[in-house]
Amino acid sequence: MKSFSKSEFLLFVIFVLSTSIILVPVSFASIGVKEDDWAKYEVTSTTIEGSEELLKNLGDIDLEWFRIDIKNITGDIIMLEITTHYLDGTEELDTVDAYEVGFIVEADLKEGDSIIAPLIVIEDASIKGTISREYAGVSRTVNYIDLSATEVVTLTYRAYFDKTTGILCEISLSLSMDVNEQHHEAIVIYKLTETNVFKSTLLIEQWWFYLLIGIVGIVIVIVVIIIWRR
Repeated sequence: MKSFSKSEFLLFVIFVLSTSIILVPVSFASIGVKEDDWAKYEVTSTTIEGSEELLKNLGDIDLEWFRIDIKNITGDIIMLEITTHYLDGTEELDTVDAYEVGFIVEADLKEGDSIIAPLIVIEDASIKGTISREYAGVSRTVNYIDLSATEVVTLTYRAYFDKTTGILCEISLSLSMDVNEQHHEAIVIYKLTETNVFKSTLLIEQWWFYLLIGIVGIVIVIVVIIIWRR
């Protein structure tokens, strides 16, 4: 059997490693959701009297809620089915790329990472920080982005994303302006209220709580029987 010199062996190792690097697929996104995950968002709006025209500039004021359903995940492409429900009871159905509209971002992002801001679709919006907030009855660690712009009207925008899964949790949009010494302001909030992505951690919804209650009940019955027989 032919023996390799040190230089020949080193060249062989370099060749194998370089080939492996070429063959290994690159992961462009850390996905924290899965197919059949869903989330429902309620839409609320408030205005100062006389600011109704501002509200119209913040989106469809007839929108009551919308729901996103993850229908397909292929590689790093997530396809969403969006159900939009209006105040008059009518609904619309659309299929979109989750990343393109910004409703889902990569999981486990940190301050300084860039994402697409949903609804206003601004690319390279930087995550400003990480805090705890409650959604659908669950306390979650969320990343948030802050954007603002002032011309004739001041726009203030904030969006929150679940850190672990990357799913959108809330968007808050406001417009304000002063006209003839009168202040006008309108606010629209899109907030996650129902989902199967994370479960409620309320005590009464935990299986072990009911198990504990059952055990305590059995112990009490046994103690009562023992005392009674004495």
